[in-house]
Amino acid sequence: MRPSNSSFQPALPTLDISVSGNYVFLKGALLIILFFLVNVALAQNTVYVDKNNNSVGIKEITLIVDKGGAQERTIVQTNEGEENPMPEDVTVEIGSILLENGQRIFATSRFPSVKSANPLLGSNQSFSEIQVVKYNHSDPSQHITHANNLENFLRAMEEVVSIPDLRSYWDISPTPILEENNAFVDIIYPNQIPSSGYMMIAERHGNSGLDLMPLDAK
Repeated sequence: MRPSNSSFQPALPTLDISVSGNYVFLKGALLIILFFLVNVALAQNTVYVDKNNNSVGIKEITLIVDKGGAQERTIVQTNEGEENPMPEDVTVEIGSILLENGQRIFATSRFPSVKSANPLLGSNQSFSEIQVVKYNHSDPSQHITHANNLENFLRAMEEVVSIPDLRSYWDISPTPILEENNAFVDIIYPNQIPSSGYMMIAERHGNSGLDLMPLDAK
């Protein structure tokens, strides 16, 4: 996602990362991409991350179903394309990931601010095309539209891009809102992204690429 706020300019040196698929869990629903961030000066270079290039191999993933709830249990998945854990109306959080090199890493939460919303977000257009969907997909109250509901939508955005629940996500379908102005929102993590370590991205259905560009607030 490339922020639209003109007051934020790319830091130099900068690393532009283009990401596509790596590892699939929760059959037919999710793609998980894991790559390593290195503290190195790369000026305006693009690093492509996919299954065969610059990604980190995953050996197993530990999932916590209904964490803190009455049905809490732990699942360890070792194969691609395994079935969705039951029940389907509770959270499924990433607990840890075992890498092929034997290192185990643990999911952490980073809470951003969501700002600079597209001026048509919060209007009455595209009621169901832009929304945040939380873990219980059968509950209409957990589909949080932007339409006439901007503040709640932005707060829900902050939550779903922070927590390790694989069933909560933000959803954009083709909409005239983004045809007029393709800027969406700025998701800003002030002083929270390390210069080295692992970054994981989850993309529902694994059918969308994305670009990551480190920015420096000026």
